[in-house]
Amino acid sequence: MAAGKLRKVSRIYNRSASGGSQSIDLYEDLGLANFILFNLTLIIRGTMTATGGGAISGFHRDAPAGMINNWKLIGHYEPTGKNRTIFDMPPQQMFYPGNFSNGVFHALLRTSSGAAATDPFRATVPVPLRDPRFKRAGSTYIDCRDFESLNFDIKNWAADADLATTNLASVQSVQIEVEAEIMENGPAQGDPHFEPMIAYKEMPLSTTSNKLTDSGQLPWDGFATALWVQPLDDSGAGDAERVNGLLRTFEVKQGSRGLIDEIGFDAALRATWSRYNPTLTTTEVVGVVGVPLSPPWDGRDGPAIMRRDTQTAVVPGVTAITPAAGDTLFNTVIGADPVNGAERFI
Repeated sequence: MAAGKLRKVSRIYNRSASGGSQSIDLYEDLGLANFILFNLTLIIRGTMTATGGGAISGFHRDAPAGMINNWKLIGHYEPTGKNRTIFDMPPQQMFYPGNFSNGVFHALLRTSSGAAATDPFRATVPVPLRDPRFKRAGSTYIDCRDFESLNFDIKNWAADADLATTNLASVQSVQIEVEAEIMENGPAQGDPHFEPMIAYKEMPLSTTSNKLTDSGQLPWDGFATALWVQPLDDSGAGDAERVNGLLRTFEVKQGSRGLIDEIGFDAALRATWSRYNPTLTTTEVVGVVGVPLSPPWDGRDGPAIMRRDTQTAVVPGVTAITPAAGDTLFNTVIGADPVNGAERFI
């Protein structure tokens, strides 16, 4: 990709008075019309309020992202009818892939560690527009000249009490800051490149089968460059929801072709720490696995099937968790969709 000058633009949006859904056109608000969007970071701020004056406790690192149930970014260009869903997923499931992929861990900040009836928070969620290990990562961007709107839709500003151990009642004074890193004097419009695509899929883990295939399809557009998986123990709360002993092994196949050979979750977890090395944390990141895909998976060959094993014995040092109703596997596929003939570079 031709070298260009990067600069940042940002804007802060307050929660709507109703606290419901909100739609923002970043194309207009951030003046993106003639630029390339290279990076995007979403920062949520606010104040958590406890019930009955008690202390809030048990929040895990990504909890404030649960103050927004879902967000999505959609690009549209009327003359050609082009629509691109860049992402559509819960913020807390974007938190880890975004931080790992950007190589820095943005810890949750609170002033009183849950010892007060009100507690300010900040959650920084980098959008994983590309996987850094993808050989064409530098050519993966959003050319805003190909669009006429970039709608950022926020669904339901609301507290998710399941993310706290005790006492969370509501969130107040919530705002979101959108920070975009844009490129000036970059490649010409129409140059071959890849458009970011983040696909999200939830799969059940509540079964006694040791090779779960129901609802196991992973669809995506273009080429999949990384897969992130995170099991949820629904009976837990706070950090105890994110665990290592629920999903024992997994594998992914596309037709008869193996994409990820069967691997133990604990082995994949430790491989993640060597492949992606975020800083600014001394806490072991439990229950989050990232697998870079090389060569990338070609979505034109159809969806992949992910087989999940919740029954094989866990490895020594890991506490086994029996699957139950509500247990879920969150899957995030980081993809790159070729534009203007870029598929020839794969």
